[in-house]
Amino acid sequence: MKLQLLAIPLLLALMLSPLAAAAASTVTFTSPAANASFSGTQSLTISGTITPAPALPDTATIAIANPQGQVVDFQAEAVQAGGVITPYVTNVGGNPSYISGTYTISISDSSGPLGSETFTYTATTTAPAGTTLTVIANSASTVFAGQTAQIFALAYWNNGSAAAAATWSATVYTPAGAVATMVWTKSTPASGSALWTATIPAGSADGVYAAVISATEGGIKSWTQTSFQVNSQIASASALTTLTTNLATLQTSVTGLVTSVTAIQTGLTALQTSVTGIQTGVTGIQSSVTALQTSVTGIQTGVTGIQSSVTALQSSVSGLQTGITGLQTSMTGL
Repeated sequence: MKLQLLAIPLLLALMLSPLAAAAASTVTFTSPAANASFSGTQSLTISGTITPAPALPDTATIAIANPQGQVVDFQAEAVQAGGVITPYVTNVGGNPSYISGTYTISISDSSGPLGSETFTYTATTTAPAGTTLTVIANSASTVFAGQTAQIFALAYWNNGSAAAAATWSATVYTPAGAVATMVWTKSTPASGSALWTATIPAGSADGVYAAVISATEGGIKSWTQTSFQVNSQIASASALTTLTTNLATLQTSVTGLVTSVTAIQTGLTALQTSVTGIQTGVTGIQSSVTALQTSVTGIQTGVTGIQSSVTALQSSVSGLQTGITGLQTSMTGL
């Protein structure tokens, strides 16, 4: 009897151990993606894998609750080998229970809750008669390969309100009319607006690229078109940096050349000063030579005068000699 009493807890433990292991199981969602967004009426696929894989047969219970906690969708799907849950395909929207906000998808099986995922939903309504939806768009006028191109769009109603729940589509065409292969990333910078960005790949053809954009809300779709131009002749940022560096190097060389020219001009000025000094010295020498020539001329004049005096003296001596000779002759006659 005591042995039987001891065996009962052991038996219960063995029976409950698979349940304990199953309680530790989790589900990894393969669809939808985390924090996916939906609006209007759209298809939703719910799938995932239970880890560790439960013993079969097993059934996964899927429930979708709106922001108020009300279950708006419920489905049981078989669990396949490897813990793969049979995908459940349903629609979001289409009934009054779908209000704007965050929805929670919960999955459980025979072991209990496995996990959950959330998505956001934006409710849309049919636009009243007489309302019009306008879409405008704009893009950078000119871009070059490697630069990021941006396309902005805005959708609004004729009552002035933004089309906050609009769903967007955009297709970019090359200058040849083909769909561009560049990858665009969409974001929502403000209510009723959309922004697409992409990096222009190297080798993209030059020319005008057209962006055809549509917005849909309340059963009304409106279209617009904008464009941008790719021009490979525009220098890229790196090329401009290289050009700036080269210009700075050239400026340094020109500054050095100006310094050299200034030094040469200073040397020429000093040389001119020296030449002027030499010219002044030569002028002084010329003046001295002129004065010397004047002195020599005066000496020559004086010598000429002396020569004349000597000649006159010689004439007087000759006359005196003649007189003496005559006197001697007279005395001889006596």
